[in-house]
Amino acid sequence: MKINPYSPQQPLAFSNNIFRPMRRMALCALALATVLGAAGCATLEAVADVRDSRARTELRWAHLIGARYQQAWAMHSPGWRELHTFDDWRKDVGTAITWKAAEAVGADCDNGNPKRCIVRIKVTYQLVSDKIASSPVSREVEELWLSLDGQWWYLPKS
Repeated sequence: MKINPYSPQQPLAFSNNIFRPMRRMALCALALATVLGAAGCATLEAVADVRDSRARTELRWAHLIGARYQQAWAMHSPGWRELHTFDDWRKDVGTAITWKAAEAVGADCDNGNPKRCIVRIKVTYQLVSDKIASSPVSREVEELWLSLDGQWWYLPKS
């Protein structure tokens, strides 16, 4: 006897076998959509991390350029500020150069705990001297920024 899988006279268990590949495909499609959706959220989060860390970097440099040193110091990580007073930091910053401009030109972030971004900044500065005439100089520097409780903080190397 030849069995026709499309015949309505076949037992229900047999006719369900025809849909098994379609169910597998549907489950695979659902799994793929879930993975892609999670990856999409992670990508959006990574873009936000880059954007936010760059914005905080540029704000800190705007404070330095504008000689608002207390606000620039306040953007250091809380743990770093516990170890370094404003007065000590201000002495380290010194007065030998004048900051002219700063622009975040890139950032590389990871999703660790805490989140970290290395932000690259093009900084323009000029030597302050009564004895030597100087022109502005630009160079690229890197800064480490950490996200703690949703807020980005600068962490210097020293």
